[in-house]
Amino acid sequence: MTGRQLWQPLAALLFPERCPLCDEICVGGGVCGACREEAVHSPSLRSLGDGGLLCLAPYGYEGKLRDAILRFKFEGRRDYVPFFAEQIAREIRAQGLEVQGAVLTPVPMSRRKKRERGYNQSQLLAQEVGRLLGIPCAELLEKAGENQVQHFLTAEERKRNVKGVYAMKKGIDRAEVILLDDIVTTGSTLLECAGTLRQASSGLVQVRFCAALASDAKSGGCKAESGIL
Repeated sequence: MTGRQLWQPLAALLFPERCPLCDEICVGGGVCGACREEAVHSPSLRSLGDGGLLCLAPYGYEGKLRDAILRFKFEGRRDYVPFFAEQIAREIRAQGLEVQGAVLTPVPMSRRKKRERGYNQSQLLAQEVGRLLGIPCAELLEKAGENQVQHFLTAEERKRNVKGVYAMKKGIDRAEVILLDDIVTTGSTLLECAGTLRQASSGLVQVRFCAALASDAKSGGCKAESGIL
């Protein structure tokens, strides 16, 4: 018996797989039976701002999914990435949106916050979604300045808060982009990122659509599209 074969049962005992929604031990991994019955898969396809930029999300930002995202962001639960990314990739396929020839790029976070957290959760999701869809993932944007946390701001304050805080990295020519973030609320962050890419490239970089793990429609500022699954 190899060392790997000996280690796998021990690893399963010491570090058992947990349900990504309730964080309870789940034999075999994935979503546990209780959460499979309770979890509400509520996909949405939203139009951001006045330009009609589409943004999809497989879940609403509520209940166990909200708690799981908070653990993912603030408690180091990077082991949730495969499950979360699969949900996003599945929704992109279900909506029939074209991905071939596009580059997946995450919404960036400041160097300070990334250093404190140890990772950019949107970047981890983008890398895995790109792998699942068979398209490249690249960091085309960087955060050029610090701003307030968006969570407690109104829709209008959010727009002002993200104005001018993103910049396109150098050395980028023409590209079709899919923007990815963990949560979409009013859409201000995604719209600012899309505008930054378009303006900095003189229109050579265009965003096809945006994707997020969860949509918080209660925050307003976005219109729901008809024909949602």
